[in-house]
Amino acid sequence: TLFRSIARRIGTACSYQRKCVEMRARIQDALQPGHLMLVLDEAHFLWPQSGRSERAAPKRLDWLRTALVDFGVPVALISTPQYFANACDRFLKGGWNAGQILRRVMRTARLPDTLC
Repeated sequence: TLFRSIARRIGTACSYQRKCVEMRARIQDALQPGHLMLVLDEAHFLWPQSGRSERAAPKRLDWLRTALVDFGVPVALISTPQYFANACDRFLKGGWNAGQILRRVMRTARLPDTLC
């Protein structure tokens, strides 16, 4: 559903007959030229939600890094700082090398507490 949602929003083919691999390739083709920015709200759902998954790399996050961020595609992940830190800690304890993504993601911006 992640890839279908992204594909739908950027205007690439996303029918239910399309396979995940095909949608991923179309998303990469559309975003890698760098004319669009991908903004994902509630980005904590990029991490697997089950406790058993801590021993494996978070594949959706790895895909974002290798297919988009490493190609210069601007990506913004919106999440609460508490959840983000907790999710990273879970996977670091499981052996996932989060160094590259953490260096890129640690460039954060904090929204103001109140609007003027």
